[in-house]
Amino acid sequence: MAARILIVEDDPTRLSVFREELDGRDLEIASSVAEALRRLEGPRFELIFLDHDLEFGARVYIDPYEENTGYQVAKHLSARPEYAEVPIVVHSLNWFGANKIVKMLANAVYVPFGIYPIA
Repeated sequence: MAARILIVEDDPTRLSVFREELDGRDLEIASSVAEALRRLEGPRFELIFLDHDLEFGARVYIDPYEENTGYQVAKHLSARPEYAEVPIVVHSLNWFGANKIVKMLANAVYVPFGIYPIA
């Protein structure tokens, strides 16, 4: 069985890159906090790519604790023991928000989108 990968991202261009780079893998996409939380209720993922700023094009979040941010997904993951060792790649260009997530989750790393190849 292929490793399940969750991508929490709302930018259509970035999603195209993820789909191209991870072609042939078992991908699930969530473009909002609510959708990500629903997908996390299913079978465990083996890898998660997590954006901080959701609501594509609306704005960059200054407060990482706001409702529709990857921080909310990270809080949910931090309470789920089965995700304690699952690699989480925070790929937001919002360093401030991404840093808050990485400080919360020991299994998270910050890699700004586009800096390194995905696969």
